Amino acid sequence: MSDLDAFKTIHRIGSGFNKSIWYQRFNESEHPGIFTMIDPKQHATRRRLFAQPFSNSSVLTFESAVRQKVELAVIKIKRDAQAGSADILKWFTFMATDVSGELSFGKSFDMLQQEQVRITLLYDHHGSLLLMVTVEKPVYPGLGDCIDGIRHTIRASTSAHDC
Repeated sequence: MSDLDAFKTIHRIGSGFNKSIWYQRFNESEHPGIFTMIDPKQHATRRRLFAQPFSNSSVLTFESAVRQKVELAVIKIKRDAQAGSADILKWFTFMATDVSGELSFGKSFDMLQQEQVRITLLYDHHGSLLLMVTVEKPVYPGLGDCIDGIRHTIRASTSAHDC
């Protein structure tokens, strides 16, 4: 969409414009995420859950952490571009994953720094698996073996296990 006024009219809360069925193509679960929800009441309920963490005042508290990751991604992209070519999707994926880790768990997955995909298992204090991060399998050829090894050796832990 190239018309900013039209965009604002269509996407404002309570606009009366509903998402089309097209969004459901991105839903791989029986329960839609906020992006794929087409029911306005269901979407409004979910949006309220995210309102405080994504308020302007809250977002400003983690601007510095996000800015650091963005600046590092730009440095890596620029370096690669000057050497001949840059895989922007790879660097943006690493950046987004690092930002998500930092904001969600207080620790980056350090994919930008290490310049490779990492698989990280994060456990809660009860030993329940919270998250397993894998990104772009072809970038890390040993990922399949690593996953098989982890599958056989997962133990309850309160720390992250990196592979």
